[in-house]
Amino acid sequence: GVGDAEYRAIRDAVETNDAELSRQLTRLSDAGYVKITKTRAGRYAKTWLAITPSGRNALKSHVAALKAITG
Repeated sequence: GVGDAEYRAIRDAVETNDAELSRQLTRLSDAGYVKITKTRAGRYAKTWLAITPSGRNALKSHVAALKAITG
């Protein structure tokens, strides 16, 4: 339960590479499920991710469907 998560933390947590995570995040953002914010800290750019209310509802529905399937 966090508000925003840094891109690298998500990448490392799901154990994927930048290209694959970027593809998936683009799809989720296009669907309105994830908000992507880019900031600068000195010379470095950081990407922050946040689930939207629509994304949270979609996730809850998906988890409920998986629970129904697995009993």
